[in-house]
Amino acid sequence: MKEGGNFIGALKDNFSKIKKITREISSLSENIGTSNKDENRFISSQISSLKVSLREANDKTLEILDKIYLAKPLNSNAQKTPLKKDLKKEVSHKHKSSSKILRLLRKKIPELERKTIKRLRKKGKETKEEKVKEASKYVWIANKVFSNFSMSIVDNRIFRNLKRDLIKANLQFIPSNYISVILFTTLLSLIGGFFTFLFFLFFNISPMLPIIIPVNENLLGRFLKVFWVLFAIPIGTFLMMYFYPWLEKKSIENIIDQELPFATIHMSAIAGSMIDPSKIFSIIILITIMTSFYFSDFDLNTLTGLITLEPKEQTINTYVQDNGDIQTYFCPRDDCETALTSFIDSAEQSIDCALFDIGLESVQNKLLEKEKTIPVRIVTDNDYLKKFNHSFVKADKWGLMHNKFCIIDKNKISTGSMNPTNNGAHKNNNNLLLISSKVLASNYQDEFDEMWNGTFKKGNKILNPSISINNIDIKNYFCPEDKCADRVKEELKKAERSIYFMTFSFTHEGIANILLMKNLDNLTINGVMETRQISEYSQFERLNNNGIEVFKDGNKNNMHHKVFIIDEKTVITGSFNPTGGGDSNNDENILIIEDEEIAGLFINEFNYVQEEAVKTE
Repeated sequence: MKEGGNFIGALKDNFSKIKKITREISSLSENIGTSNKDENRFISSQISSLKVSLREANDKTLEILDKIYLAKPLNSNAQKTPLKKDLKKEVSHKHKSSSKILRLLRKKIPELERKTIKRLRKKGKETKEEKVKEASKYVWIANKVFSNFSMSIVDNRIFRNLKRDLIKANLQFIPSNYISVILFTTLLSLIGGFFTFLFFLFFNISPMLPIIIPVNENLLGRFLKVFWVLFAIPIGTFLMMYFYPWLEKKSIENIIDQELPFATIHMSAIAGSMIDPSKIFSIIILITIMTSFYFSDFDLNTLTGLITLEPKEQTINTYVQDNGDIQTYFCPRDDCETALTSFIDSAEQSIDCALFDIGLESVQNKLLEKEKTIPVRIVTDNDYLKKFNHSFVKADKWGLMHNKFCIIDKNKISTGSMNPTNNGAHKNNNNLLLISSKVLASNYQDEFDEMWNGTFKKGNKILNPSISINNIDIKNYFCPEDKCADRVKEELKKAERSIYFMTFSFTHEGIANILLMKNLDNLTINGVMETRQISEYSQFERLNNNGIEVFKDGNKNNMHHKVFIIDEKTVITGSFNPTGGGDSNNDENILIIEDEEIAGLFINEFNYVQEEAVKTE
């Protein structure tokens, strides 16, 4: 088959996707009869979104089949990897004393899962992220002085294209911060220009000694000659700062425009020579090195042993610095209802909320009260629109708008797993976070504006994913555009000592694979799952059968957390359940918080939930 291998692989992947979706639909269908009315609506909505994905997968199957036709396959001398591997040798070599685990693995894990875990374990040994914190006092002072004014003019047409230019120029600023820096720099240049003006008013610079000499002319005439310095320096500084992102963006575009045609021609020529594609980049590197040697006196022998064709990946994250604080509540032990209503009541300028289900009467009344004096905008899930249907409320059209966040005055947010319902606040296990941060609020504001303008289940990737709030490092993502499941897996791979998790619904095989891989490395891994969401298609039995201690929750209502705690210092929370639907079909948000104090609070909640689960067994 001509290129048949690629299409067959795609076909297999698509069939695998169809199988997963079918299983998840079957699992959700079993829970409809055992759940209350609100949960049945949630499950029905989830099934509807999965049906859409199933239809898309079926259509894709037909497209792939149309592309497959017979032809003579290319010969390949590449060494094929043996299909069968001796899992026992690998496990016993690293864990000779773990005979019990070995028996469990040999008995319970199918051959395909064995290979998957081995592959994931191999890939898991990757270079850790190196965080580069650039806590610029200059930017901090600029924000302190001009932050409020910058926020008021950021939407002015003069700065309309600034946000896009900052992104394309790869500058680590949000528009309001950069405007503050422009204004602060201009202010400093104005002061500098004033002193420069005074200097040249009374002195001249000579090319001969003495270099600085007094002015010997009429003061008024001298003033008319140098007064322009007062304006030229600050105006020039402002224009330079204003156009810098645009100039940087154009520079990057020009480099791409210049190099792309040559790269395309180069790649086409090599590809046309029928060389194994895996060797193409090796050839390009070799050609580049040899060309540099031809035009220099460099000795080829000095490179012996220094060239590798498999570069190590190293990610560098720059954290945007911000001021603020984080308050954490755990329902129903804490009074989450009062905390949320007080938070909404504190609004003085605006309220924007994306809430899956608005059932609490106190929250409804507070929003109606505030709407009389300040702008209020609400986005909710289509299935729950009837609970709070007003002129300032919009709903999605398909899938789930599963967020639970509010933005107050564009500088504070509430988020977590709690729906503002009676069950969410007073019966289910939930978490509620109230965070003061203009940068984080800007992230949530961009996501809200997309949904308010009709863009659901897609949108632009997050502008500032990494934020440091008073030395508390936070990563923020929105699904599906930021691939939340991949972000969770990235964090789980970093675990060195322990992973604790509390999940309402857990069906994602990829995330479970990371836990299985880490379990083989003898990490402490414990979890609690919502009992009514456990079925043959969830990951509960699979994790339990392979040596990971997982409990069915003991809450007679719902254990509604979506939490992972890594090494007792990093917390993943938000609205995202580790499921296929949560990753691909819903509007979700997650926070990854690195702080031992906050992690300690979540550990206490985990111990409480686990103790409640143990009592019921």
